[in-house]
Amino acid sequence: MDRHQEIVARITGFISAITETDAELPPDSPFSELGLNSFHLIATLLELKSEYGLGDEWELPARMPDTVSELASLIELALPPGRTP
Repeated sequence: MDRHQEIVARITGFISAITETDAELPPDSPFSELGLNSFHLIATLLELKSEYGLGDEWELPARMPDTVSELASLIELALPPGRTP
């Protein structure tokens, strides 16, 4: 499993816990279709920021990512080269 897939797996794990579902969460589905509201998304972002050790300097772009895959890409870019999740 590559780094991007590992990050996607962690994000979908958080979303499954928040939404209390065991259903498969396709990485390219919009967050709105996964049953997340803005509170859920913020809680997920804070958890991921803490887990990956992303400091206060890590900022999301002005437009929030729409999918798990987009969010995983942003986290992956913020991680130092070679660091695995």
